[in-house]
Amino acid sequence: MKMVKVWGIGVLSLILLLAALLPASVGAQAGADAARGSVRSEFVPGRAARLRSPDSRVTLDVPAGALAETATFSHVDVEPTNLGSVRIARAFRLTATAADGRAITRFQSPLTISVAYSETDIQSLGIVASALRVYYHDETRAAWVELPSTVDTTARLVVATTDHFTHLGAGGEPGGPTPTPVPPGASDAFERPDDPIFLGSDDAGRHWITDGTIWGICGGAACVASPETDTYARIDTQTTSQTATATILPRAGGIGYAGIAMAITWDWNTNLLWIGLTSGGDVEVWTLTGGGTWSTTAIATASTGLAADVTRTLQAVLTGSTLSVTVDGTPAITSLTVPTPPSGATYAAIFAGTYDPDSAKWPRFASFTVVPS
Repeated sequence: MKMVKVWGIGVLSLILLLAALLPASVGAQAGADAARGSVRSEFVPGRAARLRSPDSRVTLDVPAGALAETATFSHVDVEPTNLGSVRIARAFRLTATAADGRAITRFQSPLTISVAYSETDIQSLGIVASALRVYYHDETRAAWVELPSTVDTTARLVVATTDHFTHLGAGGEPGGPTPTPVPPGASDAFERPDDPIFLGSDDAGRHWITDGTIWGICGGAACVASPETDTYARIDTQTTSQTATATILPRAGGIGYAGIAMAITWDWNTNLLWIGLTSGGDVEVWTLTGGGTWSTTAIATASTGLAADVTRTLQAVLTGSTLSVTVDGTPAITSLTVPTPPSGATYAAIFAGTYDPDSAKWPRFASFTVVPS
């Protein structure tokens, strides 16, 4: 009996010891992975996925049609290595692993990689921000090869697309050729494969940025995936005086509004002009002042007399502090005095109010164009 009691105490002690040690070891391993910048994300065909590095400075967006099989995507930081004339500020490896353990290196649709940079990164590389690029490592040539890249100097992001995986890095070439500047404005017909969570880039490669809500591509149009809320997607036009044109596709029986926002700063906190087309065909103009307060009533309204649930072209022309609006080419609001946009208010946006639980009634955007006024 005494031996049994001693044995029972030993087993209990062992169980308690394992219970105490196992979570600690698992936690230690997770901490070690995070310290190395190692993270994972699961992908299911037909559903887009997103992977972020532990410090959120590297983001991988995987479109719904990237693969026809389930896979695990992972990111791990690696030591930056300069090769030839290319200097690298941050290096990392992205991998995709099939359910049976196979490495996947090629994809059916391009993946988007966004890398955040700092002023310290630029100074260490000896380049200007607009010269930043994302590269992949060609092991055969022992060289960094540039991927198609764009730079958003306001958001401090360098964005690239790729259809294959290998060792990747963000950097540039000191003393290299000056990048060809992208002209002011924006143009997007949204003619991309359907994607439920990623809006992508416009024709010139400028990157769409949302206000935290979800936008995507649905049937060749920009669509909203966030329920019952005001939702925005903005883009840097590099000009403050803007002529913005949107082709809006109302949905039958829709409730709410859709339209254009103009003269926006990066953080949305000053002089936002909102030009909306309601489901009843009316035009309304609202403002957001420097204190972050909306005007309590529309500063201008116009009844167009146009039927609801018909595709419309909404155009807003902002020159200095004067705004004019047309619908289908017919003037609705002319020479309205609005707050003068502050310096740096170069963003424009598409937006929608989706105050209906039925997403089939939410408006879509078939095109959006901005040119300097």
